[in-house]
Formats: sequence, structure tokens, C-alpha cells
Amino acid sequence: MAKEEKIFPDLEDDSLMPSGKWKNTKMKDVPDDYLLYIYENDMAGKRVSEYIEKNLEAIKKNVSKMKDKREDRDDTGNKW
Repeated sequence: MAKEEKIFPDLEDDSLMPSGKWKNTKMKDVPDDYLLYIYENDMAGKRVSEYIEKNLEAIKKNVSKMKDKREDRDDTGNKW
């Protein structure tokens, strides 16, 4: 049996987001909280899911940092 060829190449950081709110934005520029949301809610297509899975640890770390910064600002009384 011949090895199946991929029709579309894997997404990389400079690849364009293929669909959704951030369509045609470089993957590295799509907000991490958006990527995590669509992944966790089964809204990402196969290629996007594979990209997220490949970068999941870094994405989760960045989202956690963003949440920490928001909490710090909320503690000072500043509004978003």
C-alpha cells in the first residue's frame, strides 16, 4: 500500500490561519487564548488542531501569563 500524500502541508508559524475570526492572519499572530478556545471546544479543523497540539504547551503557558496579568491589574482597581 502506498503512503498517503498530504494535500495540504502542515501549518507553521508563518502559515495563514485558514478559517474563522482570524482567517488570513499568520498563525504566530493569532491570539493564544483564541487558539486554546477553539481547540478545547472542538471548533478547530484538523490542520489547525495539529498546529495547536504541536504548540500546546507554549500556548497554555502564554494564556496563563495573560490571566495572571489581568488578575494583577484587577487587584489594583484598574479597569480593563
